[in-house]
Amino acid sequence: MDAFYFSITSYTTLGIGDLFPHGALRIISGFEALNGLVMVGWTASMTYLAMEKFWRLPPRR
Repeated sequence: MDAFYFSITSYTTLGIGDLFPHGALRIISGFEALNGLVMVGWTASMTYLAMEKFWRLPPRR
């Protein structure tokens, strides 16, 4: 459970700091945080583009 908790905090770039990797795993956790930051931004932009179609619909009568 500690590994899953650390992975979630790294992916969301929350980085609480109560757990941290040692050795070679440090570089992997850095890439995971960068990947999480990119994926959260990508998801937000894709959601915005998908919802933009509904914002232009005429009102129902």
